[in-house]
Amino acid sequence: HRKGLDVLLHALARLRIAHPRATLDVVGNGPLRDTHARLAAQLGLGDAVRFRGTVPAERVGDAIVECDVLVLPTRFDGWGMVLNEAAALGLALVSTETCGAAHHLIQPGRNGFRVPPEDPVALATALGHYFEDPGLAARHGAESAALFEDFAPDRNAGRLLEALADLDADSRASRSAVTQ
Repeated sequence: HRKGLDVLLHALARLRIAHPRATLDVVGNGPLRDTHARLAAQLGLGDAVRFRGTVPAERVGDAIVECDVLVLPTRFDGWGMVLNEAAALGLALVSTETCGAAHHLIQPGRNGFRVPPEDPVALATALGHYFEDPGLAARHGAESAALFEDFAPDRNAGRLLEALADLDADSRASRSAVTQ
């Protein structure tokens, strides 16, 4: 429920009115899989949605790069690691404003879009941009890969060291002010 697949299915049904070739690959399993499959059928999406089930960890990257856009329509996600994985692999990203990683890895209009949670209209609108401009997904994907570089381990370590040095300098400055 938290991942918002039901919202994405409603968005896809709306999107297919204008863009009937839109399809969705769903990776993973959960207790609502059958419920989501029934919803897809009820929405007339049977031929447009492929439920791939659980993908072995070593094949997740392969599943991601088969797509043009990674969509994480989560209702809430403290981070949303799949956005990191997709950005590293050069995909355009679409997620909700309630996903922590979306605020770090998505620069709206540059490499993807952030939408309000539980809003299939906004989600369909964001996804529609990729059909209206066929090269947009590739351009956004390239930008995702570039933005992801800023989160490489060496850059993260460098930021941590800078923050610690700043804390140490602030601490020394406060001790100096107290002793004067």
